[in-house]
Amino acid sequence: LYWAALTARTALLWGPAFDDDARKPAGRVLSWINTLFVREHSSKRHPSTGGHPGALYPALARTALLNFLSANANVSANAQ
Repeated sequence: LYWAALTARTALLWGPAFDDDARKPAGRVLSWINTLFVREHSSKRHPSTGGHPGALYPALARTALLNFLSANANVSANAQ
């Protein structure tokens, strides 16, 4: 269930950001994506991820980032 929720959240990023905080480089959306990138990676299966290996977090983070930046090109243009 946890992994399904993360995947759904990633899919929801394929849409325009309508909140000013979401558009900021240090906003909650990019901060959440960053936590996926820096999460402890291991090949063990963790119950908190629904049995998915921790090594899948970077792939999920890449997808989330691509979804967000594809739908919100002005965010990447304004990041400094």
